Amino acid sequence: MVKAVSPGFYYFEPCEPEDVAYRLDFNPQEGADKECYLQMYADYGWEYIQELNDFSYFRKRAADAKAAELAIFIHCGIGFYRLRKKYTGEKTEI
Repeated sequence: MVKAVSPGFYYFEPCEPEDVAYRLDFNPQEGADKECYLQMYADYGWEYIQELNDFSYFRKRAADAKAAELAIFIHCGIGFYRLRKKYTGEKTEI
């Protein structure tokens, strides 16, 4: 993916097929806080793609990502954690 122009509309460029994980994270921070935030993702191997409507877009080779990094809702707050636990029965740590 090279860019997103609105939710649901993404542009890709031709390349060799690769299993890639994408992550969208809502974070409306700016300035120095934003730099620290992006550095944290970089430290964990996520490549920053862009910002759109306060969502940051990242990507990482799926083979390099741990299962917990790919889980839906795992880092979205305690409310989503409780819903996930209720409906899946999973005992996922936050």
